[in-house]
Amino acid sequence: MGADLIYRSNLNWFFVSFLFLSFLVATEKPKIKQWDIKVGAIDHYKYWNPYRRVLDLKGDPQTFYGQDYYQVKYNKDARIKTVTRFGADREEQETYHFLWSKSGARSEYKVEFHTTGNAQRLDKYLYADQLSYIRPGWIADVKSRKDGRPFEVSFTDKLGFTYFYYHFNYSMHKDDSMVAEVVESSYFDSNGEFVGRHLIFW
Repeated sequence: MGADLIYRSNLNWFFVSFLFLSFLVATEKPKIKQWDIKVGAIDHYKYWNPYRRVLDLKGDPQTFYGQDYYQVKYNKDARIKTVTRFGADREEQETYHFLWSKSGARSEYKVEFHTTGNAQRLDKYLYADQLSYIRPGWIADVKSRKDGRPFEVSFTDKLGFTYFYYHFNYSMHKDDSMVAEVVESSYFDSNGEFVGRHLIFW
C-alpha cells in the first residue's frame, strides 16, 4: 500500500508539472521573425525620389566618394523612417522624416535642413528664387497628393514661424500640337500675401 501511495504521489506531481509547463507554452508570446524586420538598419543609396518614396543604386558611403548620397533608416514596420542626404563633403544637408498611415498605403513627410541654402535643392523646378532662402534648423512641411507629389509646402523655423509657403496645382493641357501636364507653382510670404507664380510643362 505504501508503494502504491508513493506511485500515486509521483504520478500527481508529474501531472501537475505537465499542466504547468503546458500553460507556459500556451501563454508564451509568439516570437517575431527578426530577419523580416529592418528595425535600426541603415542603408545607403545614390538616388532618392521623395515623391515616389523610392531609393536606387545601393552601396557604401565609400562607393559614393565625392558625390551626394542618401542614408536611409527604417521603422519597426520596415518602412522608410528617415532619409538623409549627404553632400560631396560627407556633411548632412537635409533629412526627410516620414509618418506613415497604419496600412502603409500613404505617408506624409517633413524635411529638416542642416545647412544654409535654398529650396531648389528639394526640386529645381517647383521653387522660385523670390522665396527660396533657408537656414539650418528650418523645416519644410510637405502635404502630398495621392500620387506622392506635393500640393502645399510651408517653410518654418524651429519655433514654428512660417516664412513662406508654396501651393501647387496640377492640370492637363491639350492642343493640336501637344498634350502636357502643367504644374502651376504659386508662392506666398509669411503674411499670406501672393508673391509670384510660374508654370512647369511636363
